[in-house]
Amino acid sequence: MEIIAGLIGLILMLLMLVLIIVASIITYILPTAINFTVSYLILFRFIKFKDSKVLFATLFILISFLLGTNIRLSGIISDFNSDYHEEKSVVEPIVLDFGTPISVESNIEIISYKNNPLDYTTIGGNEGCMCLYTVKPKVIKEKLPDILLKHGLQFDNRKKQDVQIRMNYDGDNYKGVINIDIISDNKVQASLNRRIRRQHFGETLIGENSSKNSVLHYFIYGNIWRYLLEAFQLKNGDDKLIEGFIRKNIKVSKHKKVIFKGNAIEYLNFDPLESFMIKNGILHEFIDCKGISNEDSKIEIDQSHTGLKIVGNEYTIPIDTDFYITEKIICTNGGINVVSTPRRKQSYFYIEQYDYRGGNTKNYKFMVEEKNWKAHLGLIYFLDTNDVIYVGIVDYGTNTERKKTFYALDKKDVEIEDPN
Repeated sequence: MEIIAGLIGLILMLLMLVLIIVASIITYILPTAINFTVSYLILFRFIKFKDSKVLFATLFILISFLLGTNIRLSGIISDFNSDYHEEKSVVEPIVLDFGTPISVESNIEIISYKNNPLDYTTIGGNEGCMCLYTVKPKVIKEKLPDILLKHGLQFDNRKKQDVQIRMNYDGDNYKGVINIDIISDNKVQASLNRRIRRQHFGETLIGENSSKNSVLHYFIYGNIWRYLLEAFQLKNGDDKLIEGFIRKNIKVSKHKKVIFKGNAIEYLNFDPLESFMIKNGILHEFIDCKGISNEDSKIEIDQSHTGLKIVGNEYTIPIDTDFYITEKIICTNGGINVVSTPRRKQSYFYIEQYDYRGGNTKNYKFMVEEKNWKAHLGLIYFLDTNDVIYVGIVDYGTNTERKKTFYALDKKDVEIEDPN
């Protein structure tokens, strides 16, 4: 049996090796071989020119280049003649506190472009499923308010702020010029003028964005000329042009949070109020965070790739929290509670409290006695009073009857945690 198992393992390894070799041949050799073959046939069959080897080779290269670039050619010539990139920073990077409001003026909501305009649809392989698949070129999408939020800054267009960003895009779906100014104290502190190639003309016609024609796109452009042209730096450079420029010229300073530390007291005979029970065991769930008003306007507590945030009319406020460890986000009349429950290697409740302007009001860490928990502890009860926070948890990793445990977190019996 061991010999048979070893043979099966060896056969599988050989199959994976063959798959990798086939994928490599298809990806790097086949398109160029097709290009050279067609170029040779055009010369040999149609032009029938063989007298001068030098002229034959010259025409062969020219035809191969034209076939390899085809409708991209006009864009490539344009890019050679217009490598426009100017960046100025007249002062050291601006240093702002986390959550500083910035107003934005832009004539385009989202700018999307290929990181490398010469990229093409490639063919990849997976040894697990023993299959081949197409890989589309990487497309970058940048939205200025989202960039500010990820950087820890507030997007606020309700009035003109002390720091402003102006962005203008002059172009079309294929190429254009981005102009960005960072303004502080009514002066331009940094500026970027950059020509970008978003995509080449006709690519959607050939079918780069269509699954049916992606193989055709690969065979047309996946040849040696793409790599030779890339050597001339005909690409947009940084992965994210706008975000890189802002991070370079605006530094965000975070204040260390003050954490009040105490001990959680277990309630053996606790009578919970039904209205404060939490029925769902969903991580990162929002509780009572819809239909909230602030400053006479509706707001939304939301999370996305930019993190936890407060979204209002013409403003978005980032919330400085470790959202990835959060159990629940609970909204009350007093504000937003970001709650993390105990788990393995975390024997405490951690509660961050924010007002509806994004300000961090209090942070609590209440230690509990570890009880060999099997999985994450779901929050099933939360009631914040003037002096005490009442919480309830349940271990979702137990297969037997899930025992509910309730704790009292005394906000008066706390001390400031030593940051060291």
